[in-house]
Amino acid sequence: MAWLLEQGIAPPVIPSGSKVMSINHPTFDIKFIDSFNFLPTSLSKLPGCFGMTELKKGYIPHLFNKEENQTYFGPFPDIHYYSPDTMSGATRTNFHTRYNSQEGQQFDFQHEMLTYCRSDVDILRYCLQLRNEFIKITDVDPFCYVTIASVCMAAYRSKHLEKETTAMVPVRGYTNHTNYSPDAIRWLDFIAIKENIFIEHALNRKGERKIDRFCEETNTVYQFHGCIYHGCPDCFEGDTLNSLTGATMKTLFERTANTTARLRNRGYTVIEEWEHTYQKRLKRNLELKQFVSDHELQDRLNPRDAFYGGRTNAVKLYFEGKTKYVDFTSLYPSIKDVYLPMPDVAAIVWDSKKDFIPKILGLIFSWRHLRQLGLA
Repeated sequence: MAWLLEQGIAPPVIPSGSKVMSINHPTFDIKFIDSFNFLPTSLSKLPGCFGMTELKKGYIPHLFNKEENQTYFGPFPDIHYYSPDTMSGATRTNFHTRYNSQEGQQFDFQHEMLTYCRSDVDILRYCLQLRNEFIKITDVDPFCYVTIASVCMAAYRSKHLEKETTAMVPVRGYTNHTNYSPDAIRWLDFIAIKENIFIEHALNRKGERKIDRFCEETNTVYQFHGCIYHGCPDCFEGDTLNSLTGATMKTLFERTANTTARLRNRGYTVIEEWEHTYQKRLKRNLELKQFVSDHELQDRLNPRDAFYGGRTNAVKLYFEGKTKYVDFTSLYPSIKDVYLPMPDVAAIVWDSKKDFIPKILGLIFSWRHLRQLGLA
């Protein structure tokens, strides 16, 4: 990697924190992957994994590896240069036995380094045996992937996953793929009811239009501008970079202004509402606030809203007694397997003896005087 950077070459790298998982250089047709991601064990134990007892990883005094010692030839370096305290029990015992047996012999640093590196290469070559066995059993080349987990998934998909047995759920679900803001829909419906007109929007449009909302009766275009998406000058500085689009807020605002100008030049009446203005009006206008509260449009379910774990408090600061730990099996798989439509207003009671629990968007009321409420 250092040589490539010295040559001004920056190869594609897959990092994991500060660790490099893969280096791929298409020009040289070279790919580097980490053997530890496939065989999570030390290099010295790899020969035993493949039954190759004749290969053994030696010991090298890494602390002795300094520029002034590169041509060293003489007695073996002191034992502390090998860092024996960092070795495991069995490895340390084996090292001491081997080190003591070499007492009185000469140490050629260059020869020992070359032997040590060749031993590493010979041991790593046996990773090819893993590759051959994997291809033989699964027809999947593990070295085309970066981790053993990705290899196993590829083998599962190619050999064991039956056709049309797993749903490929769209990232944004099966609902309408048209982008819209729930606040915009509520604002438009409020105007439509107040003025007794029909405003076409994302949830009731007859055909495709490249504008947000349109009232054919009055030839009026209604534009609801989300502040972060349209570069609101009241909420953001012009040179602020939008992390969602990669453009500056000034650029987004100019695009919005140009769109409004084109619509007006074509004879449309354009009514604009900025998100922050709507939010302020929602707090002050009681009629609008009540309308939004009763509006039939609900935000889409966000599964993460149900993840509230790890919240505890001290009900009693001191209590003497025995404690027990109970581990409850997760019900998520069974819950996901059962579909229950969400009612507008309903009180739902289900039999605790049944083998499923429905998923519902709503409020949960507990018994009165209940000290602790627990949901699984």
